[in-house]
Amino acid sequence: MTIVRGLAANGFGFASRIAHVTRPDNTVLGYMPYIGGAYGSRYVALSARELGITTLPDSVFLYYSIKADVFHHRGEPAGARVYYDSIRTLLMSRPLTGPYAPTLLLQRALAEAGVGDTAVARRTLVTALATARRTASRPDLTDVFFPRSAAAVYARLGEPETAVRWLAAGLASPSGGYTSRRYAMEPSLFVLRGTPAFERFLREHPQ
Repeated sequence: MTIVRGLAANGFGFASRIAHVTRPDNTVLGYMPYIGGAYGSRYVALSARELGITTLPDSVFLYYSIKADVFHHRGEPAGARVYYDSIRTLLMSRPLTGPYAPTLLLQRALAEAGVGDTAVARRTLVTALATARRTASRPDLTDVFFPRSAAAVYARLGEPETAVRWLAAGLASPSGGYTSRRYAMEPSLFVLRGTPAFERFLREHPQ
């Protein structure tokens, strides 16, 4: 958390920027729960309409998943479970097809791990990886989003070393878009905070 706050205050200025946000259409809102103070409570209070939720991926990534992380940050796993249950129910109730299918399957695995169904989560993870390999433009799956999502699942399954390997693959992605500093601020990777593997990763990739 010290790294997150330091980056927020010095590297990105998120805390000062958030303080002046009047409408929740600024992407900086996605980092509110991880700054501390009352920001997490403000994010939890935002409705789907206020967050501009219009699609299934938005519902999963911007609404349920981040709000679950707020409760993890507070040390309230029962609150997080409510949102993970919502993700699991939402994604099990419909077929997942199209370009978002692999990452949505990863989110389902993340939710299953979040409620303690680790065996089910691992099966869903296998399905997500197989689906991605069938549909991805890059067979090594190092597009800009997949490594981050896979890392989040492995982190929830208690495998930080595997999670970090995915993050390293993401850094090597020709798609670009992620650096170690951005991973350090990434909401879905909060659970890696303080693990030796992740702290070593940040030291070895200072940019």
